[in-house]
Amino acid sequence: MKGIEDAAPHPIKYRADIDGLRTLAVVPVILFHAYPERFPSGFIGVDVFFVISGYLISSILFKECTKGTFTYGSFYSRRIRRIYPTLLLVLSLTFWLGCLYMLSAKLQALATTMLAGSMFSANLQVMLLDRGYFDDDIKENPLLHLWSLGVEEQFYIFWPCFVSILTRLSVRSAVMMQVAVLALSFTCNIFFLGFHGTNKFSFYFPLSRFWQMGMGGLLAYVNHIRLTQTQYQSVSTSSKSVSKLTSDYQATGLSWVGLGCILLGFACLDESSAFPGYWAVLPTLGAALLIFVGPTPWFNQSVLSLPSMVFVGKLSYALYLWHWPLLVFAKLRFPNPDFRPNYMTPMAMLGLAFALSLSSLYHVENSLRRHKGRWVVPALMGCMLGMSILAGIILASPDSFSYSQQAMNARAALPETVLTPSVTVGLVPDIPNVSRENATKEPTHASIIAAELDILPDIGLPIPKQHIVEYSAEGRLINPGQEDRALVIALGDAHLDMVKPRFQQLALHTNPIEFPTIAFKSYAHTPLPKCIWWPDYDMIKKVRPNVVFMSINWLAYLHPGGAAWQPAHEEPPCCLQGYGDSCKGQNPKDVEAILTRFQSDLTDMVSLGAKVFVTTVAPEGNEFDPKVILDSAVRSVNRSVFRTNHKWLIDLVEGAITGANATVIDFSENLCWEDTSL
Repeated sequence: MKGIEDAAPHPIKYRADIDGLRTLAVVPVILFHAYPERFPSGFIGVDVFFVISGYLISSILFKECTKGTFTYGSFYSRRIRRIYPTLLLVLSLTFWLGCLYMLSAKLQALATTMLAGSMFSANLQVMLLDRGYFDDDIKENPLLHLWSLGVEEQFYIFWPCFVSILTRLSVRSAVMMQVAVLALSFTCNIFFLGFHGTNKFSFYFPLSRFWQMGMGGLLAYVNHIRLTQTQYQSVSTSSKSVSKLTSDYQATGLSWVGLGCILLGFACLDESSAFPGYWAVLPTLGAALLIFVGPTPWFNQSVLSLPSMVFVGKLSYALYLWHWPLLVFAKLRFPNPDFRPNYMTPMAMLGLAFALSLSSLYHVENSLRRHKGRWVVPALMGCMLGMSILAGIILASPDSFSYSQQAMNARAALPETVLTPSVTVGLVPDIPNVSRENATKEPTHASIIAAELDILPDIGLPIPKQHIVEYSAEGRLINPGQEDRALVIALGDAHLDMVKPRFQQLALHTNPIEFPTIAFKSYAHTPLPKCIWWPDYDMIKKVRPNVVFMSINWLAYLHPGGAAWQPAHEEPPCCLQGYGDSCKGQNPKDVEAILTRFQSDLTDMVSLGAKVFVTTVAPEGNEFDPKVILDSAVRSVNRSVFRTNHKWLIDLVEGAITGANATVIDFSENLCWEDTSL
């Protein structure tokens, strides 16, 4: 992220406190990535970087454009010298680790982001995925953090041209134009918040973020005018910059307000917040005020300008680039933290990132930035082009580069390659393959790999356009033609996809005339309870099926961990609405309202004569991940402990189902052997 590193050598007044402000931004970001539960708001440090970047780069641009010395060639030459060296090192190491530890599908996803990142468009590539920044599965992308580099580079495509126009206008007109750009960008940010049920467009779309860098640009313009106009000549020689234009008390007060805004953001925000939106004003305004007051207020001079703060700030760009891939690969290699060695803990990875940052900054980055040779920029561009080509080759043939996939395929090809009992089975005695004791057998690599394919969303035939259960792209039919005699409508999310093979097996072993038509309407990552909307509810009332079956991932949508004092909603929202952000905790009253409404809808279905079956909260956890098993880190899930930990929610869910005279389906009765679920 270039906002972290825009202190390239250039004739503008150096401010140590801005390097210290970088530290105030980068440390929360890396702590959030390492310990998201303990530092849930650290992600707003990126917003602070955006303001810093806008201020520093715009200060250079205004000075050069005023003197008539600006050229795009020199501007981007400096950018390449500053950005490419460490970025190329990070991309190279990430590629190597990806080949070692990623299966082909994940390696292909990595290559896609690497290709986009090499062209500074990772934000657009990630935005087009079905996931938001805070969703768990996207956090397995080691190059996810390159989105911020993309946003900034896209800003600096048009900003130099805009600055050259501003320097030709009157002060009033220039300020008004900048305010108009800020207002347009901020409006875009608000407009895309919640767009299609997700905040990712507001988060990644460049125009939604330009106002933050533009805020820094406006500060740079104001400072530039004050330093160049004759009535402020004393300011240009005072070394106190903008803060001299106000009293020391005012500057100090504004610095505390700026710090307060940033700290308030850290205190109030988490992954469930509607971010960026209006919340992004806190870190943006806070950073802007700390820059505006200059280096002399107490906090800027005595805290931000401390040698330790300045030192970390100068490392911030490299530290930002290095830390995330290391954290991701450590988790990928050891998914279960209970089996992770000390040298692979998040803190150890941050220590390694710090060491790599020191090395890359002083031995690579600074050397290439200061080298006078004309070959440096073309060489760096050639290396980046090579990374782009390599990423394209991986996209075309990921199996050829994934050593893990090749090794796994080789193991799977062996007849019943049983995992060593002392490694796997020995950890949990008598691992059951199903719930019956006499069916117990040792797992094989092949069976574990095959388990990842248990979700088969495309089982069955597509629903015709004019079918009575109404066409949907995700809909499927098993045994069509028996609708008038017996119709089962199955609704759910990915948890419904998991049970489709069971229905298919039943159909294959039953006379089609005696078997009902089953219509599957599954919507991955979409809440089935009617929080804001509920697909197919009206269709069910019209069609009146014989049976309604629902399989729901309750824990994805209901997180009753919020404070009771939070206001309840007239239309209580689910977590993970569409592909939106997950949330830490809803108001318990909202959860109760959702399930009360759900019970009412189930009651209506039962009153229509349908037999209704609904799954309860199923045991889940990291222990079920095939990667955990393949890493020889098997642990069981204790069913009774799971139900105790989620008792409040389970009681509400099962109470709503039984209260409507529907039937509760508990998969753990089949998954678990006695009290142990695997």
